[in-house]
Parts: sequence; C-alpha cells; structure tokens
Amino acid sequence: MFGQANDPNRRDLYARGEEHFFAGRIDESIQSWDLEIVAQPFREPYHWQRGLAFYYANEFEKGVRQFELHQKVNRNDVENAAWHFLCVVRAEAGSVKKARKALIPIVGDSRVPMKEVHDLFAGKGTSQDILDAASKNAEGLLLRNQLCYAHLYLGLYYEALGEIEKSRSHIQKSAVEFRMDHYMGKVAQLHYKLRRKRPNFIFLFADDQKANTIAAHGNQHIRTPNLDQLVERGFSFRNNYCAGSFSGAVCVASRAMLMTGRQWLNLPKKNPGSNWGDAKILPSYLTQQGGYRSHIIGKWHNGEATLKRAFSEGSSVYLGGMANHADFDVQKFSGGKLSGKSPAGGFSSEVFANDAVKFIEGAKTEENFFLYVAFMAPHDPRNPPEKYREMYYQNRPPLPKNFLPQHPYKIGPAGVSGRDESLAPWPRTREVISDQLCEYYGLITHLDEQVGRIMKALEGSPHADNTYVIYTADHGLAMGSHGLLGKQSIYEHSMKCPLIIWGPEVPAGQSTENFSYVHDLYGTVLGLAGLELPMQADSKNLQPLMNGGGPVHDYVFLPFQNHQRSIRWGKWKLNIFPQINHREVFDLERDPDEMRPLEEKNAIKSAAILDSMLMAARARYGDKSPLKIDNPEPKEVVYDNSKRRLDVWQPKWIRDKYFGGRANPDHGPGVRKK
Repeated sequence: MFGQANDPNRRDLYARGEEHFFAGRIDESIQSWDLEIVAQPFREPYHWQRGLAFYYANEFEKGVRQFELHQKVNRNDVENAAWHFLCVVRAEAGSVKKARKALIPIVGDSRVPMKEVHDLFAGKGTSQDILDAASKNAEGLLLRNQLCYAHLYLGLYYEALGEIEKSRSHIQKSAVEFRMDHYMGKVAQLHYKLRRKRPNFIFLFADDQKANTIAAHGNQHIRTPNLDQLVERGFSFRNNYCAGSFSGAVCVASRAMLMTGRQWLNLPKKNPGSNWGDAKILPSYLTQQGGYRSHIIGKWHNGEATLKRAFSEGSSVYLGGMANHADFDVQKFSGGKLSGKSPAGGFSSEVFANDAVKFIEGAKTEENFFLYVAFMAPHDPRNPPEKYREMYYQNRPPLPKNFLPQHPYKIGPAGVSGRDESLAPWPRTREVISDQLCEYYGLITHLDEQVGRIMKALEGSPHADNTYVIYTADHGLAMGSHGLLGKQSIYEHSMKCPLIIWGPEVPAGQSTENFSYVHDLYGTVLGLAGLELPMQADSKNLQPLMNGGGPVHDYVFLPFQNHQRSIRWGKWKLNIFPQINHREVFDLERDPDEMRPLEEKNAIKSAAILDSMLMAARARYGDKSPLKIDNPEPKEVVYDNSKRRLDVWQPKWIRDKYFGGRANPDHGPGVRKK
C-alpha cells in the first residue's frame, strides 16, 4: 500500500489514528484520519486503513465508498476487494449476492494465497484451495505468514456469510497460532480481540421500583419469589442510586446516564434526554468493540434517533414514557428502521417477557448478545391484572413509616403540580395510599412472575453458563412517603432502587452496602465483557465490590434540576433546597426515613464534612447551580386539587376511583395544550 502522509504534522495524525485503531478505539482512529484528510485531501483515496475502521465502526456505506475510492489509485491488492465485499454485505439491504456482483476486480497481486482468496469471495473457489496454496512449497516464516493471511481472510469470509463459529476459529488461528506482527497480522489480532466469544447480558430494567420492594431484601409484605431467588444466587447492591435528574421525567435522565455512562451534568445542556453528543452508547459500543448483537424490548423514552444509534434490532419496542399496561402499541426495529405501530396484544410485562423468552430460545450459541428488556411496570397506571391487586387488598402492606398527608414545604414544581403528584388528591389519606400501595405491589408481583419466566428460559438454554443477568430500576418512588407519590425528590425512597447481578463467578447470596449508581452498570457491563471504558465516562466498574474490594464511590451526589441538591457520606446526608434556602442534615443510621433533621448545633461537624464533599462533587461535574439565592420563594405550599393533572393513559376504573370519574385528560399525546 502507498500514499502515506509526507508532512510531519500529518504523519502525527496518521500515526495517532493508527495507534487508536490497533488499541480498538475505532471512533478515535476515524477522527484522527478525518483530520488528516481535511489537511491533505489528496490522501483520501489512498486511505484504505480508514475503510477498515469504517467496517469496525459499523459505518458500512462509508466503508464501501472508501474502498471504491482506493481502487482508483491501487488495483493490485486483494485486501481492497475483500473488505469492500464485507462492507457491501453488511450495508443496508446488503447481501452476499450483491457483494459478489459488486466484487472489485484485482490484477497483479502476486502474494500467496491472495488469488485464491479473491476466487473464494467471487464464489469460484473453496477454503481448501486457500489453505493448499498457502502451504504449498512453504516452510518456516514464509509458511507462517501465508497461513496468517489465509486464516484471516477465511475468517472474514465466514463472518460475511454469518457463520460466526467458523469465522472465530479461523481468526484465532490467524491472530494466535500463526501470529505475525506486520500490518495485516495486527489487523487479525484486533479482529480477534473485537470478535472473540464474550459473556452475554440480559438487562432487566424495571420502571419506578423503589429499593425496599423485594422480599429477600427484607420486605415481608411483598411476594417476589423469583427476585428472591435472584438475590439468593446473585449479588445485591443495597445502596444503589439514580444520580439525580435534569427533568421531572426522572426516567429520561436515568436512562440517558445509563446508556452514556455519564452523570447528567456531563451531558449536553440542550436536550440531554435525547442529545448525547459524542458519548459512546452502551449497546452500540458493545456491538462495535465486542461484536455483540444488541436487541431492545420494551420502553425507550429517549427519542427515536438515539434508539437507532444504540441498538442493532428490537421487538415490541414502545417509544414513550408510559402507557396503559393493558392497551398500547409497539413497533419492531430492524435494519435501522422502525415498523408501523401495532397493538401489543397483552399486558406490558407479559408482552415484553414473551419476546425475551423468544429471543433467548432463538439466540445462536456462537454469538454474543446484549438483551435489554425495559419493562414499564411498576410505573403507573397502577392497573395490574385484577388478581394481583386483590391479593394485596386482602392482605394489606403497612404504609411507609414516613407517610405524611402532604409535604410540609415546597421542594420543586413537580411536588405541587406534577403529573405524578396528581394521582391522588391532597391531603393524602391513609385509605387512598393503602389502595395505591396494594396496586403498586400487585404490579411488582406480576413483574416478578415474568422475570421468573425469563430466568427459566435462560436456564433451559445453552447460554446459561455464559450469561449475566442484571436486574435494576431507573429510580425509586415515594408512594406516600413524605406526602409525595412520585420520584421528583432527592429522598432515599425516590433515588434508591434495587440492583442485583447474577452470572458466572458472581458470589452467590452476597451483598454490599457500598455506594453505586445505576449508570455504573455501563462500566460494569464493559468490564465483564472485557472491554475498555471510553474516555470521558463517569461510570465505575462494580466488579471490585463483588470481589470483596473497597468502595468505588466515597459519597453519593444527587443533583436534581436547579431546586434540589444532596450529598451522602456514610450515614450522614445533607439535603438542600436552594429555591427556598432550606437545608437539612440527617443521620440515616438513626433516621433512615429522613423524618428528623438534626438541630443545627448537633450537626456542625457532619455538616462541615458534607459541605466539603458537596463542593468537591460540584467541582468535579461542573455544577454551577446556586445553593442559595437572594430572593427565595416562600416555603409554604398551596395544594390545589382543582389543578390536578390527568393523563390519557389512566384506565376508566382508576379515573373513577381516584379522579371522581373525570374524563377530560390534560396530559399526554392528543391533548390540546392550554
């Protein structure tokens, strides 16, 4: 190959791109080489290496164009034809038939066994022809070199055909058994690194599930036998948090942080729910770096564009934040496109579990997969199948210890007029909260059964010994605590959520009280997959906690829009409400329900430490929102039941029971804005 950069600065860009490429930092390599080409446009046709990077970045159409450009300046290399073939196969609407028809003709490549390689890709030869040519009249280093090439291109050919096990076998031989350290030898080693068999992941994501709703974690009033079994066989993180929110729709922020591995303060300021800038999105990063098949089932509340960036495929996808569990539409996702909407045909948790079981039963043993199942339960409407709410009506769980009829002071706009808080009138009564708690628990028990079905399918499959199951939720929920119903607060009940990991070599039945965040699962999944954490990620790998190591976080930082800030260190927690210039310090060991803030004279030392840690956390994430303002709002709250919001998804029996039969929703699609 020729046409290398001849200017020293341009050579630096080329060398930097090459360094990134062989380290597996594919996007960074493309960025460096793009800059090189901007500086020296004549280099573009010569840049066949950039075509390889496009293939590994899944930018197949760009790869096709790059190799076709290169053919204009170099007609003598079979590499160009072979990699062009691979890109054509995997481009949109591509196929082996199309790739053969478009195969670039090569003249003058006298290297052994490149003629036989070209014949194979053209459909005129066999794999044995390549191996025979590579071995004929060769020995020592020459034989090793020719077999390195032979097995590399056999591996690539079978990858194009979708015969993954054959492909891996040949790539391993090229990269390990017949290893060579020239350029294409290093490409074989990179391909082996990116495509080797790795563990699978089943990511089960509940919606609005508070941390204390699993029987095995100490709640004797709820029935969760399948989650209990997951606890007994897996590892539990008992202080797991959603790291605050930029929105009252906390799930949007939580999922954005999970998918990017970034604290929300490090996401773009404009539309961070669906604008993730240059972040590496977890599923697509797994695909690019580890050859994973990423499949989404269920809820996606972060926009269609991010969905298409994130996943290879999907089924029963629900684009939106919530729906009537018993009446909603779903879409298929394939080839980068969403199908039209069609009725889901069942209760949400069952529909999503059905698809998960189907995926597990159909997944090939030789492929790596990341199955993301985003349930809508136990998010409201709290309308579980009737028997699941009836079981709790007949055996009622107690109200939370920090139940209040209403919150005593203003904590933010969502606490007074938000959709979540409108699900019951003010003041809250014990009877209403008790009923809603029964309905909430019913959703969780029904969800638990679906988790059991998924686990049964996994354990009856060939994937059981090589799959990690992660169960968590996007955040918690108040459900009557502090007079609140929703999750738009920095209290423990709203920011904490369960986290359990089960899989190969995970210590069974163990747990940790050390801090973790939901978005730490980004780094944890990559760590378990043997992949590097991208630069600029805030996520931590939680594997050391499972292996008995020390804390990965010294404190928990919970920034919520501009009207709440919290820092937790050990048993101490500081809650700040800047818009009303109010702050409270709690001793969570003595007061886990955050009901008895310490008197100022008893909190001097702990408050000073917490203030210091809060300052450090704010500096780390560039949090410039004021903690105190000159003209604070009044603390007093005016609750007005005439301004309660009603969304379009609440079924009639819930409207009758909690909204007095109201039939004029003012929130959701199709509602005219006032």
